Amino acid sequence: SQKLNTLGRILAQRGMRLFFLGKGDVSLLDQNAMTILAPVPYDESWSYLHHAQVGIVVAAGPFMHNNESTKIYHYLRAGLPIVSEEGFPNDCVVRKSELGFVVPNGDLQNMAGRIEEAAAITSWDRRKAADAVVREHSWDRRVDTYDDLIRKRKVDSCLDYCYSNGNA
Repeated sequence: SQKLNTLGRILAQRGMRLFFLGKGDVSLLDQNAMTILAPVPYDESWSYLHHAQVGIVVAAGPFMHNNESTKIYHYLRAGLPIVSEEGFPNDCVVRKSELGFVVPNGDLQNMAGRIEEAAAITSWDRRKAADAVVREHSWDRRVDTYDDLIRKRKVDSCLDYCYSNGNA
């Protein structure tokens, strides 16, 4: 909350407005620093993404998270430029998409500058990034990766068992 409040204030000084959409405890968010929108059903959230200028992703702290930020996939799928703090295993997706920036964790002045820059760029290839996410990062694609891994593991485990018992 403190990070979002600070970023909202910095953006306001630059003539921009931070919008917060989602569930959770918003009691610590400063309504003077951002606009807090009521939660909406998942289906309707895409409408908000299609009308936003930049999607932002902040990290809870300066450590590497052990889970990906699904916001990154959602923003890219909507063709929305992203500015994300580093610290997520899927930071590389932002870089590879060429539709955003990853900034050092905790450097909110830099983040605000990159948000301003991302909003001003008109030459983003939004379609290319959205298509890449669908092609390379869909749930079907993820399942394919895990399916291959699990099947290989099962084969390896079976072969290990056979070899260890002299049955190969």
